Amino acid sequence: MAYVATTVTISGANMTTDDDDEIQYAPSNTGHVETFSIAGAFADAANTTLLATDNLMSYVWGLGNYFLVNLSHKVSTADTGAVQPAVNVSVNGSDYMVAYSTVSATRVYCGTVNVSTAAYQIKYGDTFEIEANAVGTNDDAKDLSLTAVFAPK
Repeated sequence: MAYVATTVTISGANMTTDDDDEIQYAPSNTGHVETFSIAGAFADAANTTLLATDNLMSYVWGLGNYFLVNLSHKVSTADTGAVQPAVNVSVNGSDYMVAYSTVSATRVYCGTVNVSTAAYQIKYGDTFEIEANAVGTNDDAKDLSLTAVFAPK
């Protein structure tokens, strides 16, 4: 959440005018942050299961109902060509962002406009994965660090 003049920016998916949408406040110490690292060339091929294939792990959510409200990422080495690859995450196989987010050697904070409201809630037992496309010019971007911030429902 950020305050600028008379505007309050809230992390999370866009809200609609549905009766089901509401704003809730939770102290910052009730959130949960996870940071994931994919070492080496991670976008050398399109891959929707980077944690499983590159890190040889399966991530299963072990907490209650939360919302993925912020996502950021950074690479230690950008693609040596003009075009960079892009990443996304999935919750139970559904993409969190409508479009992938292009990587950079500078931390990229993913906006909330791009969030799929169908895929930003995570519940006990849900799976979480990192995805990458292979649109980099040379497909040699390296060492992805991705941070996900979750807020309780």
